[in-house]
Amino acid sequence: MDSSGSSCIHPGGGLLQGIDDILASWAAIFRDSTPPRIEHRLIQASTDERLAVHTVQEDINSGSGTRRAVVLATNIYGYIDGGWRMLAHHASLPLVETQSADSQALLH
Repeated sequence: MDSSGSSCIHPGGGLLQGIDDILASWAAIFRDSTPPRIEHRLIQASTDERLAVHTVQEDINSGSGTRRAVVLATNIYGYIDGGWRMLAHHASLPLVETQSADSQALLH
């Protein structure tokens, strides 16, 4: 499959095109960091035989637990060569919250 048509826009970032650039960007994001905890919730889905569009909310908590971001994303998938492949991922700028000392004390 030619992946040159794949694209990704990270929150606050520019347009990335092609699987090599996209995978390199994800590797850079997670390099030298504690893995975050990411949960997602499907908000809306539209699907036919060849194309699917999902709007999701991603709740991203830092590995240290001190930062939280809520991101809205649109993911577009195409049915190619007998399987679903992500063609595009576009995420909004996150709203970042830090936990206060009081809320952290409640967690421990």
